[in-house]
Amino acid sequence: LPETALEDAKNVAERIRIIVEETIMQDTNNNDFKVTVSLGVASLSQDFDSLEQIIKQADKALYKAKQSGRNRVEV
Repeated sequence: LPETALEDAKNVAERIRIIVEETIMQDTNNNDFKVTVSLGVASLSQDFDSLEQIIKQADKALYKAKQSGRNRVEV
């Protein structure tokens, strides 16, 4: 999300999380099921100025979301 503030990016991720959570899917036998997602959000800053660093930070946030109960967004 170029030129997006961290809080705005977190809000976008939260909207995605809610949409996925509310979506009813079907398997090949027409059985309904739901899925959830955990998302990690990070932002370029003075501390994290390379693509590799930002991906590592987002990955850390993702694992924090998973360890905190899943189906959530963490920064």
